[in-house]
Amino acid sequence: MPDIYWNQIKTILTPGLGCMSGRTIATDDGVCEIDLSDYQSVKRLHEVIAAALNGWERQENGEWTDPPKQTKDRAMPPGNPLRVEDVDAFLTWVQDGMPETPTMV
Repeated sequence: MPDIYWNQIKTILTPGLGCMSGRTIATDDGVCEIDLSDYQSVKRLHEVIAAALNGWERQENGEWTDPPKQTKDRAMPPGNPLRVEDVDAFLTWVQDGMPETPTMV
């Protein structure tokens, strides 16, 4: 998968802005407001977001089951998962250290 940066992740998360607006979540660092449009917020809450986005059952080939089946109580988005490619891009971005922009060499 090619390098993934914040602008791509922000686009993936945009559909959830309205649903998550004004919501808070308790973390080890205290209660945080979820702002899917803010890099620092998403970076701080990446574990919770990743678990929710990936909270759908997958087939052996990595695709979602048909019909989609939740594996977590708070899978995002409610109703149906994002495209597998978008969830995998988010997970790869997290694994790669959540880069905001390409590193200039």
